[in-house]
Amino acid sequence: MAEPQQVSSSSGKFAERYYDDYVVKMSARNTARTLERTAAVLDLCGAGRGRLLGVGAGNLSEGLAYKQAGFEVTVIDVTASLREQAEAAGLRFHQANLETDPLPGPYDVVCCMEVLEHLLDPLGALKKLAGAAAPGGRLFVSLPEEFHAVARLRVLVGRPAFSHYNWPHIRFFNLRAARELAADAGLEIVAVRHMPLVPPRMGWLHPLGRLLGRLLPGLFTISHVFELRPAGGAVATSSANRRL
Repeated sequence: MAEPQQVSSSSGKFAERYYDDYVVKMSARNTARTLERTAAVLDLCGAGRGRLLGVGAGNLSEGLAYKQAGFEVTVIDVTASLREQAEAAGLRFHQANLETDPLPGPYDVVCCMEVLEHLLDPLGALKKLAGAAAPGGRLFVSLPEEFHAVARLRVLVGRPAFSHYNWPHIRFFNLRAARELAADAGLEIVAVRHMPLVPPRMGWLHPLGRLLGRLLPGLFTISHVFELRPAGGAVATSSANRRL
């Protein structure tokens, strides 16, 4: 009988391969959308004051935008691929798996943009994020609108984006699912900004896309940026987080 194959050595490197092959390249292609979400966060929380935790390094454009706005920024990511680049740019870098590792903290602002849809346990991760915020701190989370108008049309013609075997989203959100996630985490939505389906590069159509996104967010947005806080104003804490 043949010996069973040992797969641990290759699977152990999956996170690094996934990050390098997908996240960094995808982030570089979508910097304009990343900065649009970042602008929404800054519009809600104002100029930089205090410590900010950015979850997911991307291509560092988000963290650099927060730093430019005046925050003292720490970026965490599952791999250390961009550690040197981040630190050279004046960002603190902490390697951590959001689902399994404790988070540094506490922070005045915690931002998690377009990350939870990639996780097996977004509920547990959201609770951990809430625990990383200092008493009176701010928590911002961005989730995709998976069922916008274009996505629905693609399903109708049998070409949904998620039909690819390596599709990176493993949890699917819309506004209702996002609200349910927040409620189950013991959080309430303070504010929401709808990111238009029409990309910024489309010039004069972009303002029209923003209007459509506000009127019909379930159809004409690509993601939603939420400000969350503990329901009832209680302070969220988590033993899974620690100060680093």
